Amino acid sequence: HAITDPLTGLLDRRAITVSLLDAMSQSSRYRTPMCLAMADVDHFQTFNDKYGDHTGDRLLADIAGVLSNELRMPDKAARFASDQFMFLFPQTKLAQARKIADRFRLAVQRARLSADGESLKATMSFGVVEVLPGEDLEQLLGRADRTLQAAKAAGRNQVAVDSPRRTPVTSKRPARLA
Repeated sequence: HAITDPLTGLLDRRAITVSLLDAMSQSSRYRTPMCLAMADVDHFQTFNDKYGDHTGDRLLADIAGVLSNELRMPDKAARFASDQFMFLFPQTKLAQARKIADRFRLAVQRARLSADGESLKATMSFGVVEVLPGEDLEQLLGRADRTLQAAKAAGRNQVAVDSPRRTPVTSKRPARLA
């Protein structure tokens, strides 16, 4: 059964890792696409310093609720580290995963969050990658983290994707249908 993070109610790091390994195996076996997104709350440490850890925890729990409401049925979400989240998108191509991550980003940006009677705003940055043939877990997680770092370096509150050229591409706008 799934192991959940007590603060957010999402899967914890161990549970998402098990799910990720299973999805990678299925993707390889059946030659189906699979994507992974890493995300974190922009300027979370500054937020924690200003409002305190209790309010920061409340913010993370509220953001997890917003993200859970946006999940599709086969997808999985987890709290991967302090303010870092991970999303598993089985049978999903990169362009579609990018649109989903952008929907998540916009939902958090638009959310009315509050703690201790104070209205709060938060944004998130996302790095989205598609599993490559023969790639192992560490390689996939490394690419996802580098792609997330590219989104943050490009100004935060955006989605970066690991393009086939291996140069992360960022966007604040949802992808248009071709």
